[in-house]
Amino acid sequence: MDLSHYSDDQLAQLQAQISDELESRAQIKRDALVSEIREKAEAAGISAEELIKAFGGRGNKTRKPVAVKYRDPSDAGNTWTGRGRKPKWIEAKLAAGHSLESLAV
Repeated sequence: MDLSHYSDDQLAQLQAQISDELESRAQIKRDALVSEIREKAEAAGISAEELIKAFGGRGNKTRKPVAVKYRDPSDAGNTWTGRGRKPKWIEAKLAAGHSLESLAV
């Protein structure tokens, strides 16, 4: 296919159309595969939850809350599990000279 006679705009438009068409075809294939798997699982008496677990997913299980590791001695409502960014109250205590160990539960 000789594309040399197309303008840059025409080529860009063609490229966008090709990308859209490829994505559309991929979605059709995914949908067909999901339908086929769902039909076969139902015929075998396997639930979606069991399929998810079989493929290594967590299913609908929720994570247990993480235990509190640090508590503000002046305000028991200020707690932190030690995960993620340090809360402002922790940063303020550390700036005031407290150690992280002194705030441990």
